[in-house]
Amino acid sequence: MKKLLLTGASGGIGSEIARRAQKSGYKVGLIDNDEKRLLELSSEIPDSVVLPTNVSDEQSVQKALEIFREIPDALVNCAGIVRYGSLLEQTVEEFKEVLEVNLLGTFIVSRSVAKLMIKNKKGNIVNKRRKASSYEYRELCFF
Repeated sequence: MKKLLLTGASGGIGSEIARRAQKSGYKVGLIDNDEKRLLELSSEIPDSVVLPTNVSDEQSVQKALEIFREIPDALVNCAGIVRYGSLLEQTVEEFKEVLEVNLLGTFIVSRSVAKLMIKNKKGNIVNKRRKASSYEYRELCFF
């Protein structure tokens, strides 16, 4: 059985990727910070592993990989957050939170998983891009 790790698994796109991966024969590691939604999703997906994780925290990511206990064949980075409002309304803390999840989280998870994949001499990493990154939105100053 192939193995897939999926960040942002409890979101709309992430949960659909998880369902389709399972139907394609993957054991799916569900990574997200919303444990309740992960448990709900896991009940729909046989052989899935619930991995409540803060993707922007290296120790949290390492713990998730230890719980998963297998080298994934693929990683899909789908985790991301958005903060709405004008530039003048946004706080530095909100901006940092977006960077930590969307940028740093992708880096930390990808690097950690890539180290495992190198041991296996194979693997694929897919980074899901947000539609919002291609369009102009009046009240969306960063995501």
